[in-house]
Amino acid sequence: MDYPYIIIFLIILFFSIKYWKKGDRRYFKIVTWLTFLFIGLRAPVVGADTYDYVRIFLGKSSNYESSVDTWEPLFLMYNYILSLFVGNGQLYLLISTFISLFPLYYLIKRYSYNPPLSILLFLLFGIYQIYFVALRQILGLAILLWGMIYVLEGRQKKWFVFILLSVSSYMVHRASIIAAIVFFICYYIPLLSRKWAYFFIISSCSLGFLLNWIDVYKILFLVSGMQLDFIHADTYLQWSLKDATGYFGILVKTLVALYIFKYITECRVNHWFVKIYLVSVVLMNIFYSVQMFSRFNLPFSVFSIIVFTWAFGQKYDINVRVKKMANYIAFILLFLLSVSFIRSNMFYDLKNASRMHPYQLFFEDYSQHPSIIYWF
Repeated sequence: MDYPYIIIFLIILFFSIKYWKKGDRRYFKIVTWLTFLFIGLRAPVVGADTYDYVRIFLGKSSNYESSVDTWEPLFLMYNYILSLFVGNGQLYLLISTFISLFPLYYLIKRYSYNPPLSILLFLLFGIYQIYFVALRQILGLAILLWGMIYVLEGRQKKWFVFILLSVSSYMVHRASIIAAIVFFICYYIPLLSRKWAYFFIISSCSLGFLLNWIDVYKILFLVSGMQLDFIHADTYLQWSLKDATGYFGILVKTLVALYIFKYITECRVNHWFVKIYLVSVVLMNIFYSVQMFSRFNLPFSVFSIIVFTWAFGQKYDINVRVKKMANYIAFILLFLLSVSFIRSNMFYDLKNASRMHPYQLFFEDYSQHPSIIYWF
């Protein structure tokens, strides 16, 4: 059992419940700092690719050594500038964690009905794993989110700034440009009704199960050979399929999506976050069996941790009976997600490519960690 993951889950769960009852913003500050330190102070071997990023920053040998020349220029500049002031790998990891998480913290603080619950969902929806793994991607996403914030706040020349930051994010991680385009489209295209959302969710789930029965991997492998590496499509698609255990996860996430669109208020149905979240549900339902697709889907799925709270809390405008039913269903969904999270941290494969286990802090001896033994 990997106790640190379970312990932080229980602590955040406790403060989410406390916030729901009392609405004290101090609880959000506690779980924010706890989550930041939990990610930022981990040993560099926890999370795939992290050890390589840290070693490259320190000028040491790495599995990625031969591919550094193909990395995006702004990320290389980021490393160079930090190297002028920081000579410690752990401080580099801590600073990168802060930069990547801060815009997400800003959005949660401003828009979530229950910020501690949003951080809990950050764990339960599996989004935290990508923040342990994909350093370039989360830094690129952070830049893109600031562009979105600029638009949301209606500042001057908002779209010029959004485009400028979109290009910047592309120069940190190439896949960011796809997210920027989807964000822009979602801003202007309305979701006509909840019924359309239900249709897209159920249809995509059915299609996903169907694709899993055919050899979808061969199809995606052909697509991955279409010279699409300029957006990292080759990297994301050239991976084997997940096993059948993905059925449970996709069913629960589909139920979560149906729940959200059932209980969010009418004024929220066409919110920018909600439309982007719907894109994430449709994409993940269709491609759930593709192992790396969760990384591609991150810029869209990250909004799930906010929009879920719009259907579950004390601030939505529905009658008492409906509110009780919404809370009851939310409890069941959160229970299922919690059981899944706990099981994933009780029964795990030390050779798994995600390299999330066991969790260790930076000051512990991690010389025998599976990331080094099996992967480095």
